[in-house]
Amino acid sequence: MSGNECGSQKSIRYGSWFCNSKLRMDEIFFLTYEMLRGTKTGAIQEQYFLASNTLANWRQFINKTILDYIELSTEKIGGIEKIVEIDESKFGKRKYTRGHAVERQWVFGGVERESGKLFLVALHNRSEKTLLGIIKEWLKPGTTIYSDSWKTYNCLSREGFEHLKVNH
Repeated sequence: MSGNECGSQKSIRYGSWFCNSKLRMDEIFFLTYEMLRGTKTGAIQEQYFLASNTLANWRQFINKTILDYIELSTEKIGGIEKIVEIDESKFGKRKYTRGHAVERQWVFGGVERESGKLFLVALHNRSEKTLLGIIKEWLKPGTTIYSDSWKTYNCLSREGFEHLKVNH
């Protein structure tokens, strides 16, 4: 704890993403580390004796935090003689951490092959206008774009990108 004003103290958790957690700081660090390593939830639960509900909430929180960071810190990628692979995917969460996914969110992203730089954007819809706007926002002109054969991407060649399709 450190004091900002005479006689006042603030926790190290104050103003951070730790502030509302009942877990100890070491538990939060190890939990985050294990999740980023890709350790299965069951193995984390056995090792740290945490409730499955707690783990599900933390996994969701960590995933959202990473996505928010990527959205805020991404710079334009691609450019002349650079290849960017794009795709969209739908993600969901499980109701009460069990059963089928009930809330689903479309996410659109791209990865620059050579550098590994990327962008990810949550989508409200997958219209040509929406996707083209995102592509123009995040990709430099002259980028070679690899995508699937979805017809919405057919406009890319008209917009100054070299567009190659991969049928998967």
